[in-house]
Amino acid sequence: MPRSDCAVGFRFAPCIARRPERWRRGAQCRRDRAGVFRRFRGTGRLDRTQRRGWIARCPRSRLAGGDRADARGHRLRSGKRSTRTPARLAGVTATVLQRLCARRLQDVERARAERPLDDLVGAVRQMPMRPYERSLAEQIRAAGNEGRRAIIAELKRASPSAGLIRDELDVPGRVRAYRDGGAVGFSILTEPHEFLGSDDDLAAARETAPDRPILRKDFVIDEWQLWETRVLGADVALLIVSVLGDRLARFLEVARDAGLEALVETHDDAELDLALESGAELIGINARNLHTFETSLEWVEQRIGRIPADRIAIAESGIRGTDDMNRLAAAGARAFLIGETLMRSDAPGELLRTWGARA
Repeated sequence: MPRSDCAVGFRFAPCIARRPERWRRGAQCRRDRAGVFRRFRGTGRLDRTQRRGWIARCPRSRLAGGDRADARGHRLRSGKRSTRTPARLAGVTATVLQRLCARRLQDVERARAERPLDDLVGAVRQMPMRPYERSLAEQIRAAGNEGRRAIIAELKRASPSAGLIRDELDVPGRVRAYRDGGAVGFSILTEPHEFLGSDDDLAAARETAPDRPILRKDFVIDEWQLWETRVLGADVALLIVSVLGDRLARFLEVARDAGLEALVETHDDAELDLALESGAELIGINARNLHTFETSLEWVEQRIGRIPADRIAIAESGIRGTDDMNRLAAAGARAFLIGETLMRSDAPGELLRTWGARA
């Protein structure tokens, strides 16, 4: 069984962290982060000079096996910055995924202190059942039965691979365009550090499209986040196998208990094996390696046919248009999660119609 590759680490940018970011909330942090993305827009991965001082990584934890004892002793858990540089860490450099998980771990710990798990569970127990039309699995099946292409349209401002994609974003307007274009559901980024997402984006999408399924796109590392996902108004949680490892089955169980569907995201064969063994219905294969952020549609083509017909195979990342979707569909994909191409378009609804999302 694969273990999680998500280590506890810490990342900061001297050019934006003039004082600890935990003291700088809201719009100020977002503006500073957006400035960094603009600075490096189009450069892809940063060169050695740009990376210097960006990453200071704490020792690896055993989060995959559910043992959080190691992590509790780390300096990042106490809010203290590591003074060690990558060179002083014997040349060990955190991957993009490890940095994302480390930052999200800090966020979750602060949020849990403000709202305990019992409060979230109690709130979910008082919520009505999700309506049938907000099932992503059912929307994908309906699109297939009607001869439409099942596209999950993503909303994100930035990414580690692309930098800043769209600074000023009219969330309700773009969600309406996605809905009118025939998207079967929406993927909303809520990760704030690298993708510049927020819970407010999800709330705006929910208010704009109350009858469509919403996938909360984030890095789930703690069961608390699943209950939070439902409280925020999402219908589907993203469970990344390279983050959860052997904890996947447990997180699927919690997601069901919270009234959520789960999209289980895989990349390699071992992760796909674990997803299939877990009984997950929605299984995605990400063309992007989350450790290097390199993308290969051929990688997806070679693996997506392994997902049986009684599951729903979803191709994720790197999809640019009809030709890409045709080749992936021929390999076995039943739905497509598309973000950057739609986000860069000034007419995403028309683009979706061109792709066949609406009959």
